[in-house]
Amino acid sequence: MTLALVAVLFLQEAASLLEHGMLFLEERNLPAAERVFRELVSQNPEDSRASYYLGIALSRQDRIEEAIAVLESARRSAKRPNPSILYELGTAFSKLERWQEAEEVLKQATELAPTETVMRLQLGWVYYSKLEGEKARAEFQRVIETSPSATAFLYLGLTEIGLGENEPAVEALREATRLEPGLLEAHVALGKVLARAGRDEEAMPVLTRALELDRSNAEAHFQLGLIALRRGELDSASRSFEVAIDADPEHLQAWYNRALVAERAGRSEEARTCWARVEELRASGAEDPEAKRRMRARTR
Repeated sequence: MTLALVAVLFLQEAASLLEHGMLFLEERNLPAAERVFRELVSQNPEDSRASYYLGIALSRQDRIEEAIAVLESARRSAKRPNPSILYELGTAFSKLERWQEAEEVLKQATELAPTETVMRLQLGWVYYSKLEGEKARAEFQRVIETSPSATAFLYLGLTEIGLGENEPAVEALREATRLEPGLLEAHVALGKVLARAGRDEEAMPVLTRALELDRSNAEAHFQLGLIALRRGELDSASRSFEVAIDADPEHLQAWYNRALVAERAGRSEEARTCWARVEELRASGAEDPEAKRRMRARTR
């Protein structure tokens, strides 16, 4: 057998393996996909495609550190900068909240593929997470100009909330719910921003819809509890806070407001128990779920 024929057979085998691995990825049979791509990488460590797909298989199994190492190898092996590799690498960095590294590679990806909206969405999310609201807004608006998806409007709405722009937030989130009526996060965020603006009559059906999508959503129950508390409906507020706590036992604000309700209702023992839990959560570093994502505007 000649060397040329051996080379042809090797390439055919590699192509077949790659096809099988990609099929496993589509079927979400991630362990099988990983085995195939590892075999390809062992046969040819400089094959950037095999390393790229192996990185995806690892990332989807939440083995992010391993995925980053493999994707960095794919990046080095590629003959020219590859936006797909950079996107997956930036996404992996984002999952570990390594925001600066994520920004660097995602900016490269968007420069190489400026029309790929998924890359701009991810870059915008990085800016959002870094509290760079103006930059995040600009990226999401660019996406909406060419591909007005529910996700883009959701992210824009969250950004506007962080920038203190309630009415633009409401508009963006309403559009997200219109485009994708089953998008839970958009309903919760819209209900929350309406409730905070004192627009309770608008907020309540939105939050009720969120609970139709997910009865265990702690934040929707909590916001309905706040509305009931403002209206002086203590029993209803107490029930909502209790359900929120059942769904998320570390929801600090639900415990806090449940304690307030118990005090106002004269349930002293319950109030003491709730206040004690509030102090435990504060001591452990727990915080309001919204505070974890709270933004401030930062212009450059």
